[in-house]
Amino acid sequence: MAELNESHRRHLGASVRYIADLLEEAERIVVMSRSGSPFRNYKSDLAGWQLSLVGDYVERTRQKLLAFAERFGIDAGGHTFDVRHSLHVQATMSAISVDDMRAGSLRGYGHIDDETARAIDNACDDLEHTLEELDRFVIARGESIEERIERLENVSFDTGLLAQMANVIRSYGFVEFRPALQSLVRRLEEKTFNIALFGRVSAGKSSLLNALLGAPLLPVGVTPITAIPARVRSGSPARILVRFEEGQPQELPIEQLREFASEEFNPDNRKRVSRLDVICPSTRVPEGVEFVDTPGIGALATGGAAETFAYLPRADIAVVLIDIGSSIGSDELMILRLLVDAAIPVRIALSKGDLVDGGSRERMQRYVIEAVRKELGTAPPVSVVSSVPQGAALLDAWLKSEIEPLLAESGRLRVQSINRIGEALRENLVARLEIEMRGAGGGAADSSQADEGRLAIGRLRDRFQGVPDRIRAEWRQVLEDAAAEIAASWKAHRKPVAARPVLSRLLHEAMLHVRREYASEFGSLKKTLTAAAAGHEQLLRDSWPAQELEGFPILDSAAILPDVSLPPPVLSAGGLARKRALDALHQRYEGAVTTPLRAYGTRLRDWAQRRLADFERPFLNTIDAAVATSTRSAADVAQIEADIASLRSKEPANAGH
Repeated sequence: MAELNESHRRHLGASVRYIADLLEEAERIVVMSRSGSPFRNYKSDLAGWQLSLVGDYVERTRQKLLAFAERFGIDAGGHTFDVRHSLHVQATMSAISVDDMRAGSLRGYGHIDDETARAIDNACDDLEHTLEELDRFVIARGESIEERIERLENVSFDTGLLAQMANVIRSYGFVEFRPALQSLVRRLEEKTFNIALFGRVSAGKSSLLNALLGAPLLPVGVTPITAIPARVRSGSPARILVRFEEGQPQELPIEQLREFASEEFNPDNRKRVSRLDVICPSTRVPEGVEFVDTPGIGALATGGAAETFAYLPRADIAVVLIDIGSSIGSDELMILRLLVDAAIPVRIALSKGDLVDGGSRERMQRYVIEAVRKELGTAPPVSVVSSVPQGAALLDAWLKSEIEPLLAESGRLRVQSINRIGEALRENLVARLEIEMRGAGGGAADSSQADEGRLAIGRLRDRFQGVPDRIRAEWRQVLEDAAAEIAASWKAHRKPVAARPVLSRLLHEAMLHVRREYASEFGSLKKTLTAAAAGHEQLLRDSWPAQELEGFPILDSAAILPDVSLPPPVLSAGGLARKRALDALHQRYEGAVTTPLRAYGTRLRDWAQRRLADFERPFLNTIDAAVATSTRSAADVAQIEADIASLRSKEPANAGH
């Protein structure tokens, strides 16, 4: 037989690969015809035994095709692609297609009313979020959560319960619980004891950790610095370990820490860092212990504050830092309340203690203890610390009296912390399964009512986007009202007027008005969602947060307003005094409050969006469960009951540990 030339082989190779692709498509047709998917393109008109024979014939043809290629020296391999890359491409292209489905793309085909447009865009948001989660899951490398659970040995948490929770999450598609499960497994794998530092911007958290490390490694400043929680532990050589939501982790010189840890170089964590470890030799940080520097909270806080609240339940011990030169405020009290409610051991440390004398330190300690006891009914220990060399004795005394005793009990406290996290996950899964089971008795959800609920959520989300502008408008009105008051006082008394008390009162009243509006907004939303979940109202109410405005950010107006005295003008006839007062207020206050007000508006907007999600998730879960369970069989319900019973029967603590 004459030898084939290169052109012959290329032609035959292309044909072989084309036939192989057609055979794969034939297999896909068989699989799709058997699928229960509502989007399937094929329905079978063949019997089951015939479909099986089709598969046999396809495989036989494939073998003959391979033999043909081998006989004539044809390269039939073609190009192969990694599944991970291919799925990433599919998810990306799907997201692009979702963007083309939005109302803006449809308006070229004819008029769409605003309500329908919002409904379409909200549904697209939901689709896009799920595709992003899929893409993030595909890109992430490493072992499965089940493999990691199987490898755990000598841990304090029952691995049987862990495996059961993983099975429930996988079996029912509860992907929203995967991050919590991964966090719990990671805590068991690491075997470290963490002490998390919380406090306002510039409270001194990073400075305190630098003092513990004995080197100025963590970035410090009077503006928001920390972008994400930074875990600090002793080790050699000095370096940072950076893990990303996408891509491979990196081990980098410690000099590059600011690129990932600071708001200046990583605003709102745009680099999508999922974890940041700082390793540095230190005699003050024991082996197996890590200190966590969390982003600051308060009026100057930026988007990184969300990372702080997300980290709260993961702390083994919490230290709340308060600048000794300022008073304890609503932000610290909110953090303390959340920590106490979560049964996390708490210590309060008054930073910058070297700036005041011994008598002032004691008075401040007593004041903080009483303020916390009045607010929470209990008072954690309050110590004084310092980060500068002349205050080293204060730092050493704090470590010896407060931290070392806790470290001596670190094993027991760590077990308590892990069990607390695991128990919360178990209860949340049981509650979600109960939604699945109890929804079966309520019938299918009405799709038009469900759409009303989604529209209400979308309208509120759009409104919340304008919160920073709303705060700015409130401030302009405060200036107008203050100018009127000051002008009236000038006219009546002809004396200078202290502007800060007037502005502080009016700004406080304005923020109370905003707070009342939020309460009204969420109250109306609850009524709308309750009506939209007809037949499942009680199930929905049981899943909602107990308080609509829990964690509402408070603006400390007195802290951001300079103390200014405005003397009366020489001429104050008619409306001239009011204009002079307004001009003076703009001149003295505009520059001072612009940044903190903008930061507060951003923080309030972010809180509102997170709080809206706290109502949206239970509603969507209830609607989804109602749709899914309306067709559940008795066997399905029995399986859910069995899974609930199994989760409840297991003890979280591992026997013998």
